[in-house]
Amino acid sequence: MTQYTDLDPFNHGIATVKYEKMPTAESSRLATILKEGWGRDEVDILRLSAGAEKNSNNFRVETKSGVYLLKHSHINKPEVQDVVNRAVAYLKDNGIKTPTVIPTTKGTTFDVTDEGVFCFYDFIEGENFDGSQSELSNVAAEIGKFHKILATIPYEAEIKRFNDSIFAHNREELVRIIKAVKEHGEQTVFDSYVLGILDEVDELSQVIVEAKVDHLPSQIVHYDLHPHNVLFNGSSKELLALLDFDPLRYSQRARDVGFGMHRFARTCGAKTERKNDVSVDIRDRARLFLDSYVAENELTNEEIKVLPLAIQDEAMRRVMIVLGNHYLRNDTTWSFDLPKQVTTLREGGFFSF
Repeated sequence: MTQYTDLDPFNHGIATVKYEKMPTAESSRLATILKEGWGRDEVDILRLSAGAEKNSNNFRVETKSGVYLLKHSHINKPEVQDVVNRAVAYLKDNGIKTPTVIPTTKGTTFDVTDEGVFCFYDFIEGENFDGSQSELSNVAAEIGKFHKILATIPYEAEIKRFNDSIFAHNREELVRIIKAVKEHGEQTVFDSYVLGILDEVDELSQVIVEAKVDHLPSQIVHYDLHPHNVLFNGSSKELLALLDFDPLRYSQRARDVGFGMHRFARTCGAKTERKNDVSVDIRDRARLFLDSYVAENELTNEEIKVLPLAIQDEAMRRVMIVLGNHYLRNDTTWSFDLPKQVTTLREGGFFSF
């Protein structure tokens, strides 16, 4: 039987969380935001710098009273940030391990500035996912608990309103993209790569559409469960927090489970910082993840059966975003990400249970 081991961990193979100094002007600008929004002064500010998180929007803030985290929100819409922060509070009140939001001097859960929206949290000292089976089982169980509480969240209608609900990729849109790619022809190395995968993408799209994954049980989900959106105690392997709730949206539960299972199961081996589970088949790790999840939150037999296609459908959506931007909108910002999404598209088929 083919073994699937020591895969490229994408940008999630580093467990150690590091911080770096910033230019004085940038540090001073953030210090002003902290002073005006939270009344904090005499601060020492460092930017998160962990692998792909270089130039991130998270900042470690040390003051006389303690250590905190300042986040420049990607949302930048006050009405949306309000709902997200209420959702985080609801999760925390119901036993989910989330960061603690610190209110501003005005009593709000975020501060609006000329630069956007900022949130402030108690600092959680930990590390990202290390690839061990202990942390794999732990995070899967916590995600199970998390989904169970998300299913009861009272802000479903509001979340649906501000973030698009996701159910299945748009086959008609893909056909339009394929036509545009072929009309563009082979002009660059990127074009050659895209033309080489086009038939594979088209055929798999048809398989996914026929499976009707859009009919699976749906609820509010995280939508970005990956090894750098969790913090662990490196010694005890206890999950300390789930992170980044900005993407919350309504979608299939199996899509969220599949996405997280794939990302956590494949992040191990010789190409990661800690080199845990070298040469262990990721399907065995995925089985451990799934068993730990369902011990906390049961999935239907149909959801388990369709997990590979749920993973592939999400990857297909992301492939389409890259190709649509590149060939229909002349936007190459995320074109570099295409091989990663194609890899996920292919690897989704590993996870049949």
